[in-house]
Amino acid sequence: MIEEIRDFKGLNGKTIIDTKMDCGDLWIKFSDNTFVVLVIDDVTEGFGYKKEEINIYQYGKDKTEYTLVKLGLITEQEYSDACNKEEQEYKKREEEREVKEKNRIKEIELEQLEKLSKKYDR
Repeated sequence: MIEEIRDFKGLNGKTIIDTKMDCGDLWIKFSDNTFVVLVIDDVTEGFGYKKEEINIYQYGKDKTEYTLVKLGLITEQEYSDACNKEEQEYKKREEEREVKEKNRIKEIELEQLEKLSKKYDR
């Protein structure tokens, strides 16, 4: 099981063994197989000199991130399984959304039909 560090206190006493840059994020692997993702946030206010600060990514990364494979924290198979699972969940959510949308459209059409029936007394 991989463990992601999500606060600065978790960095105390850690030994860096590998780093990777991915889409502007710095991924750091430590000797105890934990990792942290550092992101650069633009905190510039208005016009003037650009200000940036480095923060720890707070929302968590899952096994669908290929950088975890590059760091050796998960295997290609775990990555592939996670991607397949995510894809199946996405398809399921998409099907549910489509059913809801069809039901919503059907309700609107029935409502319009009822209004027209009342209007023309049929």
